[in-house]
Amino acid sequence: MLDCMLGSLLNVIWCVIMLIFVMYVFALFVQQLLASYLVEDGGRESPETVAEIYRFFGSVGMTVITLFQASTNGVDWRDPYLVLAISGPVLPAAFMCYVAFVFISVWNIITSTFVEKALKLAQPDIDLLVMEQQLQDYEDTQMLAQLFAHMLHTDEDGLQRVGLEEFRHLVENSEFRSYLQTRGIDIKNAETFFKMLVELHGEPTIDAITFANACVRMKGAATSIDLQTVMYTTHLMNKEQRRAFQFMYSRLKSIESMLREKPDEFDWPEGASFQSPKSQPNLSREWSRSSPLSPLSRGLEKLSAAEH
Repeated sequence: MLDCMLGSLLNVIWCVIMLIFVMYVFALFVQQLLASYLVEDGGRESPETVAEIYRFFGSVGMTVITLFQASTNGVDWRDPYLVLAISGPVLPAAFMCYVAFVFISVWNIITSTFVEKALKLAQPDIDLLVMEQQLQDYEDTQMLAQLFAHMLHTDEDGLQRVGLEEFRHLVENSEFRSYLQTRGIDIKNAETFFKMLVELHGEPTIDAITFANACVRMKGAATSIDLQTVMYTTHLMNKEQRRAFQFMYSRLKSIESMLREKPDEFDWPEGASFQSPKSQPNLSREWSRSSPLSPLSRGLEKLSAAEH
């Protein structure tokens, strides 16, 4: 609350300046008309009436105070209105317009300014949001782990592990499904989800904590950063595959050149022969295989030995 008050201090200063400016301009207008009235017709008024005029509008400062009181219920606006009504219809009408303007426009503008500023200041900062999200994920993970404790068996290492059959039973469990739904966790294809975790960890079973963390990460829809991560990973895999294909192609080209230039240096199996390409000169070769050991693998062994 103190942060909101300190953060709104600048708004307070500007609102006070605006209010003083409005009251000062109207006070000058009232003083000008009242002075003209008192000079011309003030002698016909009783001393009590003149005293009332000076009590509310004796100077510019006193007029500003009277206008402020009428705007903040410090004095009933009817009393200054009756005093101004002595001078004629212009000043009372102007005073009524001033009261309506202040109550309908000025105060609403000031209130909306403070409310907007307070709402901005009341929003938690990024660090607090991150901490709350991490705390919520931790609590969800612990709740899932406790839920698994009543449904899973413990292995020899003292860890509770989830297999495919156990996961199918968990998905069919109404308590487990209800918990996931209340936490906003949506696992549409349970078997595919579990196989993905198995492939990721390289084991047929997954410990309960790892499985609970994976379930918590399924909460909510995919964000933009998730999509960017998938696109980036796919791009890296594509580059690695291209690099691997280029390396394999260059190695096969070198093997092909060696087989073409020095076929007699290789130990060919009996009945095997190297034939020249017909349709694709630099990429295809036809082999006759009369032995379990491929001539290509023998050529690779020969090439490796020659390089070393």
